[in-house]
Amino acid sequence: MSIAELASELPASWPALGGLVTILGYMIWRDRRADRTLGTIRDNVQNGHKTPMRSDLDDFRDEVRAAFKDVRRDIGGIREELRDERRERIEGDRRAEERRHRHGDPM
Repeated sequence: MSIAELASELPASWPALGGLVTILGYMIWRDRRADRTLGTIRDNVQNGHKTPMRSDLDDFRDEVRAAFKDVRRDIGGIREELRDERRERIEGDRRAEERRHRHGDPM
């Protein structure tokens, strides 16, 4: 095949060549974008820590659960103290009322 014959066939292959260049360009762009996204994710997850983020989150969750357990226990203790105080106050009021009736106090 002569150069003239090859040159006459080139224009017919330009659309195919353009399509290949377009596809190749898209693939390179997509891979670079994915690499940037993965880099961002890696920075957010790893963030220079020596331990994995999941481990840090699990430890934090355990600390929060323990703190809530302490708070529940403290609230339960406060409620018990209030019940005791209420019972004592009611009992004291009842005894005072009995004394008033026995001794004839007008109060």
